[in-house]
Amino acid sequence: MPSTIDWQSLSLPHAVSCLAQTLSTQAPQSVLPKVGAGGGEGAGAGSALGALSVFSGVLSAAAESAEPVRGPALPAYPLATQDVALVVPEEVPAAEVVAALRAGAGELLEDVRLFDVYTGAQLGAGTKSLAYTLRLRAPDRTLTAAEATAARDAAVAEAARRTGAVLRA
Repeated sequence: MPSTIDWQSLSLPHAVSCLAQTLSTQAPQSVLPKVGAGGGEGAGAGSALGALSVFSGVLSAAAESAEPVRGPALPAYPLATQDVALVVPEEVPAAEVVAALRAGAGELLEDVRLFDVYTGAQLGAGTKSLAYTLRLRAPDRTLTAAEATAARDAAVAEAARRTGAVLRA
């Protein structure tokens, strides 16, 4: 076996087999950890090499029967973000404000996330400030700054109508 292995050119089962051989020839047995019940040729029960041999078999079977994995489609157009801080009465739940923001922003709103809650003397008694990030995106075009701002303004207006929210200065 060569002393240098081109790991990228090997199949996964072959790579694991080469790793097991490399460990058996280059690492002292006293250094190899004992893991689970092993098996496999040339490896004692409970040895790291035995575990690698079993692992290699499991990976081979999984690789042969696995369907290709498809990730989610990536958006074709960029995201526009707008942050808003709204002052509401303390008893108004943040989820109620989120629902109003979603309804107001319409179909351009991809996501809304609460990132800050503030209460303090600056706001006055019985109120809190909820800060949100609005993530906006159109499926067919890049949003202009004016479109993103209009969606934010519509979201804030709906939150004001439903919850009494006021845009924090």
